[in-house]
Amino acid sequence: MTDPAPELRMQAMRPLETITDAMVLRSGHMVGKDHRLAHRCAFTAMILVVAGRGDFQADDGPRQRVAASSTFVLHPGPLFRFGPPEGETWEEYHLCLDGARVAHWREIGWLPCDGLVYNVADPSSLVWQFRRIAEVMRDPMSGNADRAVCLAEQLLVELFYRRTEARRQLATDATMAEVLLECRNRLNEAIDFQRMARSMGVSYSLLRQRMRHITGLSPGRYLARLRCDEARRLLWETDLPVAVIGERVGMTDPYGFSRSFKRVVGISPARFRERVRLSW
Repeated sequence: MTDPAPELRMQAMRPLETITDAMVLRSGHMVGKDHRLAHRCAFTAMILVVAGRGDFQADDGPRQRVAASSTFVLHPGPLFRFGPPEGETWEEYHLCLDGARVAHWREIGWLPCDGLVYNVADPSSLVWQFRRIAEVMRDPMSGNADRAVCLAEQLLVELFYRRTEARRQLATDATMAEVLLECRNRLNEAIDFQRMARSMGVSYSLLRQRMRHITGLSPGRYLARLRCDEARRLLWETDLPVAVIGERVGMTDPYGFSRSFKRVVGISPARFRERVRLSW
């Protein structure tokens, strides 16, 4: 029996690409992009800017700042305007995708179509993933089209969770700003921080952790510090009795007020008043 032609035998030995619902059209790197684009896409693209600055706008949406570690998505439909200012450049990595699976990635948020710019922390690992995809795309070895899709999917997953963490961090910081303001506004009230955490949709452990990160103190210690700071002002500026000042800052037990004040300031309220008056 005659052997098949060598080229047919080689084709039979090569594995065929098996992913048919997604395709990496292009993966690229532009070091000195110096022009702006006004573009409608026939495909979906993920852009990561790693140096330089500029702006991004989808249709008539807000014109958003783009800086290092900014990422945004282009998709079919809107008119996108983006790029660096005239006379400047930015450095970007981009990944162009198409196929039914890409539409699914858009639907589940891996490729957000909200027209927003997101900032991600430490893009170095993302840059490595972009470079790896480009490297695979340059090699015509059979199966690399599938490998590129799988690598692209890994990149999108990583970007998705980076954006999720960034949004959670912003929400947490906004919550903490509200908590700190509540403490300042309610110095003379008993504050239940566990109830406050529940009302703001976070756990008490997270609230405590974030407050320690921001202030260096637990919620109770932070509130005590604010109360003692206000007590120092009243001791300095008024002739109110020490016990009345304690009540005004939410410490109705004179002994408890004195202990707390001494722990924070280092001396008792009465001694503090004596010292500041001697310094007048």
